[in-house]
Amino acid sequence: MSNTVSSKIDLSIHTRQVLSDGLEAGTISEKFLVSLDLKNGATSGKIDAAYSAQATAIAASTTTSIDLVAGINDPFGTAISFATVNLIAIRNLRSTAGAYLDVGPHATHGFGLSETEGPWIAALGSGGGNRIGPSGWFVFYSVAGVACTGGESDILATITSAIAGSTNSWDLVVLGQKV
Repeated sequence: MSNTVSSKIDLSIHTRQVLSDGLEAGTISEKFLVSLDLKNGATSGKIDAAYSAQATAIAASTTTSIDLVAGINDPFGTAISFATVNLIAIRNLRSTAGAYLDVGPHATHGFGLSETEGPWIAALGSGGGNRIGPSGWFVFYSVAGVACTGGESDILATITSAIAGSTNSWDLVVLGQKV
């Protein structure tokens, strides 16, 4: 079975600051606008593989490993092997104070460990990764994509905080190009 993958990503941040007195009184409007149309293909700035999942009921202090080269499937049940990853978006669905997620390269064969192109320069537990607080989110995007190599640099990990309960959950989207 073959399928095509494309994605539309819009990020729009509009900020308005009002200064009510002084010589510079007035409104200052700031904008950060990004609109990406990732078409299907195997060249820079295009994608042909997508993985999305929602993790639910994950216990406290649990590491979840996602093998980006072997071990994940698309919505049709077809195995996905990423050659490169262009986008990672993860959202912490737990709102309890202190219930954070650490996301980043697994200590063994960690994805994205790079001082030049990847999002992390150290593995989780070694000062690497990102901490996503309650109801927070993290997005990484690279036009050229970050390489995945099976058995070398292909494991993305999430670690839940030690806050009690099995209610840790998150949404994850990974877009890129397949092997």
